[in-house]
Amino acid sequence: MNKEIKNALFTSFVLVVAVVILYLLYTVRGVIPPIIFGAVIAYVLLPVTNFFEKLKFPRSLASFVTLLLFFFAIILLGYFLLPLILRELIELGHKIPNLQENISSFFENLGKVLNAQVESAFVRNIISNATTTLQSVILNFISNFAKQAGSTLSNIGSLVISFLLAYFFMKDSKALYRITLRRFDPRIRVKIKQYLDRTNSEMRTYFSTLVIISIIVGFFMGLGSFIAGVKYAVFIGFIDSFLEMLPYIGPTIVFLTGALLSLTQGFKTFLAFIIVFSIVEGLFSNGILPHMVGDKLKVPPVIIILMIAIGGAIFGPLGVLIATPTFLIFRNIRIIFS
Repeated sequence: MNKEIKNALFTSFVLVVAVVILYLLYTVRGVIPPIIFGAVIAYVLLPVTNFFEKLKFPRSLASFVTLLLFFFAIILLGYFLLPLILRELIELGHKIPNLQENISSFFENLGKVLNAQVESAFVRNIISNATTTLQSVILNFISNFAKQAGSTLSNIGSLVISFLLAYFFMKDSKALYRITLRRFDPRIRVKIKQYLDRTNSEMRTYFSTLVIISIIVGFFMGLGSFIAGVKYAVFIGFIDSFLEMLPYIGPTIVFLTGALLSLTQGFKTFLAFIIVFSIVEGLFSNGILPHMVGDKLKVPPVIIILMIAIGGAIFGPLGVLIATPTFLIFRNIRIIFS
């Protein structure tokens, strides 16, 4: 059997294994998120733990101090941003009772303007249906927002579990690495080590790039919204910094939120926000991020986009977050062991 046939069979085997694993994960998807988020937190903070260990901190203390600093950074960020965000949310709360009426009026006027400039009855009907559908989507978003916020708060217990897991993942990471290597035959241990080291390097590249881009996009989205005259610019920039971690899904939520908030100030502000969003997202999320990640990981941007779409369709936001890392895991199996 020649080498090409062997490689093709091995690739097919890896794909079958990947499909089976994805199916098994899908069947237990309810318990997966806390574990995944705990692993991601640990993975992102692991370099800090290693730094403290080099300063002669015990591993357990280094992990605890790392999480403590992480919490402190979140509290410090909240101390400066939370008052601004709360002020904007309180102001928004006073406008919510009239928000549906304002949006309905906006789309009604938009339909009238567009219909006045179009002669074809068929085209006017399409425009009318489109504006009605868009109005319905936004109004549904408003009505479901409170429910989604309540659901998020109810997951605090899962977050606590994630942070506990993150602590133990960081504390025992070196032991887990050694145990994993010892489970394999010495003849293939070198390849296993090569696989783990390569995957670790690529994962760190992916997540660090994602975090940096998210912070930058959130900053410019907030700044651009402020320049555009949106009163809730700090809130928009803040949520964008986190939601950018979910490529394509996160920006969609930010767009709906920003469009909704800017509509409360009139059509000009709404149009200005659309321009700001298009520039920032087009430049960073759809331009720089796929190419930067693709160049560093030697993965075509179209593959990254496809993986994100597939992951989102199967597992939702969590699937979007882990889609590219999952692809790297199976790709490296094929590269190292084929």
